[in-house]
Amino acid sequence: MTILLHGFWSGPASWNAVLERLPLGVPVVAPDLLDGGELSPRYPLKDWAENFWRWVDETVGEKQVQLVGYSMGGRLAACAATKAPHRVSRALFLSANPLQPLEPADQRQAWENKWARKFLEQDWAELETEWQELPVFAGSARVTRRKSPEMREILGLALTHWSPRLHPFTAEQVRALPSTMEWAFGALDQKYMKVAKSLQELPVQGQITVIPDAGHRLLAEASEFVSQWIGGGL
Repeated sequence: MTILLHGFWSGPASWNAVLERLPLGVPVVAPDLLDGGELSPRYPLKDWAENFWRWVDETVGEKQVQLVGYSMGGRLAACAATKAPHRVSRALFLSANPLQPLEPADQRQAWENKWARKFLEQDWAELETEWQELPVFAGSARVTRRKSPEMREILGLALTHWSPRLHPFTAEQVRALPSTMEWAFGALDQKYMKVAKSLQELPVQGQITVIPDAGHRLLAEASEFVSQWIGGGL
């Protein structure tokens, strides 16, 4: 079984381009991380991995799984993997930074708080435009965004409760992850190419793949790579 963890301000449908490339019958589960349930940011990161593995037990049983996480979901996947590496047969972390933020912690916190307020107060159209204009998405096409009154609070909580400042695992635990846990980044994603370099210098044991002509949004821009990776472990 492969479990897919989506990114910020997204949902299970963001995996559609990947799923369309998989052969029929490939077992995958893509939970909604923003539905307000036990896998949502109503629970802080220090409790999330325990919630996740309980959910896995209830959903697919007490067996090993493949994990694929994108961006925010990649950090959550790393959180789960460091908590119980014996439960993960393989993992692929896409456009994900499992290390401390590149910017100072107070600067990162101020950015998170600013955006949390925006999600509570600002018009959706303005929010979408400003979020799309963040440097990390330079050159990437717009994507469909979820918008509802309930989503406003959840998105703010995802920024503050799930901040990389609050990762309940260390760089040493990331370095200890086995070689079956791999990383992938888009070559055009300038911010996260710095993350790739940091992981190489750590060094992590798993392979680091840099995908040409792709930016941050690898689910859309490198769906074939992701689907082939999933199929390679079945």
